[in-house]
Amino acid sequence: MRVDRIAICMISLAIASSGLASSPALSSAQQDDVSDGRWWTRHSSNERGDFVAGWMNCYYFDHRGPFLWASDISMDSVVNLLSHYYESDSARLSASLSHAILAVASLRDGVSTLPSAVRPPEDRGWDGLDWKQMSGGEQLAYVEGYMQCHQSFAFTVPHVRFARTPGDYVRRTSMWYRFDRQTGDIDGDRESTSIGAVLHRVAH
Repeated sequence: MRVDRIAICMISLAIASSGLASSPALSSAQQDDVSDGRWWTRHSSNERGDFVAGWMNCYYFDHRGPFLWASDISMDSVVNLLSHYYESDSARLSASLSHAILAVASLRDGVSTLPSAVRPPEDRGWDGLDWKQMSGGEQLAYVEGYMQCHQSFAFTVPHVRFARTPGDYVRRTSMWYRFDRQTGDIDGDRESTSIGAVLHRVAH
């Protein structure tokens, strides 16, 4: 089930990021993004989780950001922490989700230190199997999360520029996977390619 893949992915992403350099704080300009607390309140729990998954995929594998969460934390727990962050102070609704994720992570105590681990460079988290199990809204949320992270830390991967809308990248990603939503068919030779790698391929 997808919920199991979410938990596995969270643990794998955390392991991959352990021991990396600390992330810089976001500037006020970087915090100015449509995916903020108002976006959060309008979307379903699944879409919120997929946004965070897309954001974390970019943060760990593109930005090479440091370990944010304990290895056993669930996606539901992360979503609940972010919901509490926005609900506890209405002034925070204008804060981008990039800012909120880093702020919530910094408030947590007792962050575990995982042993150093190296993953193959082509292994970048969620792949075509996850893509075809998402609804259209969940795919869009994932791409929005990925793009917001990339915008916040664009200096890390300067050769990749996302100039199109998230909806355009959802369509282009599905086309690259040769994914047919009506039948559920996807190209078996491309299914194992990560969503992040596909987004890099279709960025321009």
